[in-house]
Amino acid sequence: PFSNSEIYAATDGGMHLSSNSGNSWTNISNTLSTMQFYRLSSGGGSFYNTIYAGAQDNGINKYDGSLSPSLQWDRVNGGDGMNVVTNPSNALINYASVQNGDLKKTSNGGVSYGGVSPPALAGTGYWITPFIISPSNSNTLFAGYKNVWKTVNSAGSWTSISNSFLGNCTALAIAPSDENYIYASAFFGSIMRLFATQDGGTTLAWTEITPPFIGQDSLYITDIVVSDNDPLKVWITLARYYDGHKVYYSEDGGMSW
Repeated sequence: PFSNSEIYAATDGGMHLSSNSGNSWTNISNTLSTMQFYRLSSGGGSFYNTIYAGAQDNGINKYDGSLSPSLQWDRVNGGDGMNVVTNPSNALINYASVQNGDLKKTSNGGVSYGGVSPPALAGTGYWITPFIISPSNSNTLFAGYKNVWKTVNSAGSWTSISNSFLGNCTALAIAPSDENYIYASAFFGSIMRLFATQDGGTTLAWTEITPPFIGQDSLYITDIVVSDNDPLKVWITLARYYDGHKVYYSEDGGMSW
């Protein structure tokens, strides 16, 4: 009210000030707790201290202890930061996505990112599009859109390894002990479905293993985890506000829960 040129903007990305009628803006959010992380990922071995994290309206952020003060994070990419996966043997290589599956890659520790999404026919992904890196080969990644896509050359090119699920994938997991076992959840219209393959998607044949209670209560799957040493042991987490419907376990590849 005391200046015709000063504008304050309060957003879910923080508090910002313009002193020149909106021509430029300064983030004045310091000490405000406005960061909402969706996913984070760290490097393996000696790179454990390098962490990338995707944050709502606050992009992709990186921590490696190199900035001063030592707890400071560096924002390395903008937009709505979503899923992040770091090469376990080289923390300079990070894959990150913004909303709806716009997948990006950096090979220089976040100095620059370039687009590496699957072909346009993959369509847009879920709000937080799932993608994972192979436990045995850091050049191989899997990404879930309306199909599951696979790359064996660090996102240089992609191949579909499933028939269309009709809806977007919400979660994706691969068995560390046998990478032929892959699990994916996806919307089929407005209903959540869970699928699995035991041949790595070679034949595009996926079996539906949806638990019966999901359709009854309009639940949807937020994450999938497979045992480190048994590809048939799998856990799923569920969203919706229903008591007793949160985490489920199967020891027979989803035939029973």
